[in-house]
Parts: sequence; C-alpha cells; structure tokens
Amino acid sequence: MIFSLSLQVAQICDETDFYRLSDFSDSVQELQTDLDFAGFAKFYPLQYSGIIDGKGHTIKNLLIDRTELQCQKGLDNSCEISVGIFSFSSFLHFHNIGFDNITIRYSNSNDEVTQLNVGLFVGKGHGIKLVNVSVKNSLVIATNSAKASISIGGLVGCIENALMVNNSEISVQIAINGNILSIAGGLAGSTKVNKVQSVLYNNKISIDIKSANVAQLGGVATYMDRGYFENCIVDLTLDLQVADNVVGGLTVNDPTYLTIINSKNSISGNGGKNLTYGGITSFDQLHSIQGQITGVITIFELAIQERAVANIQFRHQLYIQELTTLHNFRCFAEVLLLTDFFKLYCSR
Repeated sequence: MIFSLSLQVAQICDETDFYRLSDFSDSVQELQTDLDFAGFAKFYPLQYSGIIDGKGHTIKNLLIDRTELQCQKGLDNSCEISVGIFSFSSFLHFHNIGFDNITIRYSNSNDEVTQLNVGLFVGKGHGIKLVNVSVKNSLVIATNSAKASISIGGLVGCIENALMVNNSEISVQIAINGNILSIAGGLAGSTKVNKVQSVLYNNKISIDIKSANVAQLGGVATYMDRGYFENCIVDLTLDLQVADNVVGGLTVNDPTYLTIINSKNSISGNGGKNLTYGGITSFDQLHSIQGQITGVITIFELAIQERAVANIQFRHQLYIQELTTLHNFRCFAEVLLLTDFFKLYCSR
C-alpha cells in the first residue's frame, strides 16, 4: 500500500468534529480529547479515508442501529449495504486510540439488497492499519430476514486488500442472524475472490462469535492469501446454534503463504453439529503452505454435538502426524469423552 505523504493535518476537538469527518477525507486527524457519544442521536455511518491519531484518547458509547440505509448499486444489478463507523474507506489508519462500548447493529428486510457488510470500524474497506489500538466492550450484529448474504468482521465487514494490526488489544463480540450462508472473520470478513493479506505483530485478540446462521468463520479473516503473525494471542469463542459450519482458528482456507512465530491461538465454546474445523485453517493442509511456523501453541476446547469420536480422533491423528513429521512440532492431544471436548496442544 502506498499512501500520500502530503495529507492535511486537522484536529478533532469534540463529537461534532468527528461526525463531520466525511467532509475531510484524505487527511490526518488528531484527537484532542476523549469523545463520548452517549445520547448522540441517529449516528449514520461516515465515509472517510485517512489517518486518525488518537493521541492516547478514547472514543466511547457510540451506537449505530439502523435498518433503512440506501444500498450501493453495481453494474451487475447487485445492491450492497456497508455499515460501520465508516461505511466505506479506501484506506484507514488508527494510531494510539481506544474504543469502548461501541455497538454496530444492522437489520435488513429488503429483498433488493444482495450483500450486507457489517464491521465495527468499516463496513467495506481496502487497506486497514491499526497501531496501539484498544477495543473493548464492543459488539457487531448483523440480521438478515431477506435475500442478502452477510459478510461480517470484528473490525471490517468485508476487506479487499491488506489488514495490519500492531501492538493492539482487541475484544469484540459478533452476532449473526440470517437465512443465507454468511462469512465472518474475527477481525475482517473477506471473500474467496479478494483474499486478504494480514500482518499482525504483538497483539492480543479475543473474539466471541454467536451465530444462528450457517457460516464460514475465521479467527482473524475468513479467507487469507498471505499471513504473518508474530507474538500474537488469538482466542476464538464460538456459540454455533445451527449445523454445518466451517471454522479455522486463523482463517478458513489454506493461504498461499503463512508465517507464525511465537504465537498462540485457541478455539472454545459450542461448535454445533457437523462442524468442519482446524486449529490454524479449517482443513489444516499445512504441508501445502509456504512460510515458517515456529513456537506455536494451538488449543482446542470445542464442544461438538453428535459427532463421530473415532473420525475426529483419526482426523487429528493425521493432523498431529503432519505437524510432527513435516514441521517438527511437539504435540499432545486429549479427547475428553465425558465433556465432549477435544484438546490439542502443539508447540515448537
């Protein structure tokens, strides 16, 4: 990503200044104080591309709860709605800023809408970068009772290029209610066509996903082309209320390139019925991925209903064999039949 170095610098001094950011795209905005949006009525998603330096301040109590936004029509007759603090951003950098008690909720009942993108920061974006960012007590909810597909992420509903997160602590809850296959990423939803490039360094990420819809779920991004993770903790907690979901601890697919150094990821909660899942990707075909995996711990504590224990054991015996033979892992696996949990510990 190449960004202009001649962006105009401006200051955000109050909530109204922030709400007017759509008028000041392609700028550097410096937050001068904490912003509290409690009681701020009818917050509509903004459109902004640029850099926001929080200067150590916090944005809190911001609520977007909408049902009636106009969709963006495509040449192929598609109709897309993107919802977040920013509906769309071509590039967005957050530095030195905190977010507390942010809720993004969108309910769609319009059959004309074909795609619904919902994320905490951006509904749909290209290049997203976070440095020294804190997110806590925050929630992203997408509900669809019509024909729209849902793409949802803890930070970005649908990302089409790069996601960079450094020295940050992210805690987000995601809720999905719909009737058509959804895609979700702990940080960013992403499609098979526009696989994201992810670079994460020195982060602690906690994602809680509750889904009443069949979904493909990745702990960081749904689909990833290239990934680099170092000194990261990614904890994914699931409550899957329907069957036939696909879950990867970091991403659903097997990326072209993947490096993981001194990191830990876990999957816990309720996996529902007929779950396809893996600790790093949903299929864990790690032998086909270029890159380096060193000092990694993967932990499963996932309850799966009505599963065939022998098949699960066999699947993970193959997985452990692959890790130990091809990647020199030391692995310990335990199936707890009474609690119906499978635990896998791998490190190197």
